[in-house]
Amino acid sequence: MIRRFAALSAIPAVKTTCKAGFSLLRPAHTAAMVEPLVLSRVENGIGEIVLNRPRALNSLNLEMVTSMYEVYRAWSDSSSGVRAILLTGAGGKAFCAGGDVKQVALQVLDNQYDAAMAFFKQEYLTDAAISQLQRPHISLLDGITMGGGAGVSMHGHFRVATEK
Repeated sequence: MIRRFAALSAIPAVKTTCKAGFSLLRPAHTAAMVEPLVLSRVENGIGEIVLNRPRALNSLNLEMVTSMYEVYRAWSDSSSGVRAILLTGAGGKAFCAGGDVKQVALQVLDNQYDAAMAFFKQEYLTDAAISQLQRPHISLLDGITMGGGAGVSMHGHFRVATEK
């Protein structure tokens, strides 16, 4: 159960669904963006989360880790119907190249220390939530996997790595 983390993430969110059946839970202030950065769907009791930022090698940003956290929270509830969770990366080149170092560096250079720290806080909350899931969590490490990509995969139950 992830309930003890529930109070730490009070970001208003908007849920939408695309044609492929993936749901997107994104912070309300970014809901108008065209391409979802995190896709999620449940099919036959299997919850699937896809990191969908292939041009940036699926590197994590605050919006992505916040969306992932909210999905994990929703799926940790016994009434969700989710029996197992699969985490993958889009694009075929990278599972996840880690945190978006460029974005964090630019925030620090612009004296936006709180914004930079907000990313790390939310990423580590998401890692902790994954580590406490009561359902099997399987990460498919297909391609480049570094830093935060290791974080969101290694805290789960199972990891499957390919030769890429």
